[in-house]
Amino acid sequence: MTFSIHIDDVELEITFLGDDDDPEIKPPILVGKKFSVTLSNWTNPLGTSWYVPKIVSAEGRDVDVALTIHAIGRSPQLSRTVNYSIYSSEING
Repeated sequence: MTFSIHIDDVELEITFLGDDDDPEIKPPILVGKKFSVTLSNWTNPLGTSWYVPKIVSAEGRDVDVALTIHAIGRSPQLSRTVNYSIYSSEING
């Protein structure tokens, strides 16, 4: 499953893999203004979390993203919640 979040002209693309797939979080990939990350363990009821600082810097600010994903219920009626925070901070220097 893949979904995207757009912030102005920056795209954050998130792809989720099941437990049968590679158990590691793939390194984030930045191509132009498209930032892609792949997370596994998408069916874990305890949750999968991911955080990366500075996915992009623009207008003197860094943009950070944090995700937490939880599975609710049992197959085949498994539901998922995706909680995300996108925030920015001033670049000091």
